[in-house]
Amino acid sequence: MRKSILLLLFLAWALAHTSSTAQNREFPNAVHARLNFFDFGTLNDEDFKLGEGFEVGYFRNIAPFLNVGVPFKLGLAKLPGTSGNTVTTSLDLVFHLENIRDDAKISPYAFAGGGYFLEEFENGHLQFPFGAGVNFRVSKYAFINTQLEYRKSAKDLRDNIQLGLGFVYLLHEAEPKPQPPADRDRDGVPDISDQCPDVPGPA
Repeated sequence: MRKSILLLLFLAWALAHTSSTAQNREFPNAVHARLNFFDFGTLNDEDFKLGEGFEVGYFRNIAPFLNVGVPFKLGLAKLPGTSGNTVTTSLDLVFHLENIRDDAKISPYAFAGGGYFLEEFENGHLQFPFGAGVNFRVSKYAFINTQLEYRKSAKDLRDNIQLGLGFVYLLHEAEPKPQPPADRDRDGVPDISDQCPDVPGPA
């Protein structure tokens, strides 16, 4: 636990001291989708128990290097003390400390927050996720994302680790289409090259 906290503090220091532009200063809104693989066994004195699910979320930039997000998760988990799969859902509020330069190809981030976790849409309890991830730019607005997350549970035998793979997309207005050259007489010859721009004629 202490090593994880020290790692997060180091990432926060490194991100805060990088001279660059905040990720969403120009595009403050982003959405993400992710496939998650998780294990509830290793941290609870049981054998490794692999489950999987998906996640969608919305993020908003609220300050330089700081984004706040609301991820929703749904999955099938093999929980300690149960047989078979259990449908799990969670809704979190998380804070991302990240710093993506406009020209950066690889950008790390650290995060922490809290959320509410449900088993079979009932038996809810609090969980506190924190971890780190990396965004790999594939276009001006899109990133491939990997994330490692530790979730500390307020309920016994529910601590878990999650590994996710997905994408992040920055919301933006459609870029204006280039306008064709002015052609007042509509004869197919641009005004700049037309010897009679107000009288249509053959090219």
